[in-house]
Amino acid sequence: MNKVKIIPPYYSGEFTMGTVTQEFIEYWINKEEHDLLEYLHEVNWSEGFESASPTETGTKDRIPFYEIDDIEHFNMPYTDSHFMYVNNVGEEVDFKPYACNVRYIDKVSDLKPDTDEVSNFTPVLVYATSEKGDCGHWTVELDNEEFDKNKFVISTVQTALGRFVDGAWYGNSDEELYFDTGSASTMTKATAAQVGWLHKSWSLRTKDALLEKVLKAKNNHVNLDKQGSIQGFDLSKYT
Repeated sequence: MNKVKIIPPYYSGEFTMGTVTQEFIEYWINKEEHDLLEYLHEVNWSEGFESASPTETGTKDRIPFYEIDDIEHFNMPYTDSHFMYVNNVGEEVDFKPYACNVRYIDKVSDLKPDTDEVSNFTPVLVYATSEKGDCGHWTVELDNEEFDKNKFVISTVQTALGRFVDGAWYGNSDEELYFDTGSASTMTKATAAQVGWLHKSWSLRTKDALLEKVLKAKNNHVNLDKQGSIQGFDLSKYT
């Protein structure tokens, strides 16, 4: 069995998005981002931290940002750099994988909804890090065949704080490739945070909710040659 290692961009991040109280949003919405970040980091690192801010979820105790994740929480590569695979002689080869779908969860508004609309929105806290270094890898296992970079397909997620890889597959298999972070070693280069209101239609754009659509787009792409595509001509933009 031939195993091929897929190395993502050396820039990645931890992303969280979760529900907070309206009072928390109203306290922070017009304040500077660096003030919000300082508050979030103090809550995370300092015991008995005092602040005039309402607590995040209305409970007595303050909650670290990484636990406010009932909507999203992942640690994945950003998509704005190159990928590599290791070929059968150990060389790292640059390539750009096909992105079969973009999932949008970026519409976080800093404008409070009208009274008759507020029930359609969720007050949220969004947080992301920017990490540099080895964030992990995928492994493609092949039986008596060479790796085909056109069969390695990713989906992406556009957040309010950047675009990340959302998942990866190879060929006709609908089983998502495991992103192995066991040997990861990164350094935090920056952090970002935002509060606002997210329309409750986000529940229609979860990874699970869109999986069927993603797999259909993935399979359409990897089977283009079988459907009579022209060798070397990318028909994916027309499907």
